[in-house]
Formats: sequence, C-alpha cells, structure tokens
Amino acid sequence: MSPDASQSFERLLAVIRRLRGPDGCAWDREQSPATLRAGLVDEAWEAVSAIDAGDEENLREELGDLYLLVTMIAWMHEERSAFSVADVLEGIVEKLVRRH
Repeated sequence: MSPDASQSFERLLAVIRRLRGPDGCAWDREQSPATLRAGLVDEAWEAVSAIDAGDEENLREELGDLYLLVTMIAWMHEERSAFSVADVLEGIVEKLVRRH
C-alpha cells in the first residue's frame, strides 16, 4: 500500500530537515531563498511546459521539484522563526475556504 499525501509530505519535510541539519548536506545548508529563486522559476516553467505537452509523467516529476523547492524555502523561514511550514499550509487552506 502506498503512503497517503500527509505521510509523503512528512517524509519530504523530514528529509529537508536532515539535509539542512548540522550533519546534513553542506550544499543544502548553504542555500537560501535567494539562491533557490532561479530554480523555483525554472521548475515552474518546466511544469508549465509539461502541461502544455500533455506529458503527465514529466509533469509529476516537475511538480515534485516544485514541492521540494517550496517546502525547502518555507523550512528555511521556519528555521529563522519567521513563519512555519504549517503557517504556509494553513494560509492556503484559509484562502481556499474564504474564496469558496
């Protein structure tokens, strides 16, 4: 049985925490929202291209890349106590409820 979305998201966040942690990946620890900015834009365009091409397999991969970057940037802000990943997710839910 495959994990549900909440389990998969928790695993993603756990990997990001580990990569950014003291014994994690030096490259990932050096990143900032500013250094990930170009990648975020590139991955969004790659997702758009996959949508335009009707390439669902590639779209799945590109959306994963976007989830990674968005989650990593949110985690960087949580590390500095600016806001939490949960704050971002709750903001999305509140906006959807308010608009619908």
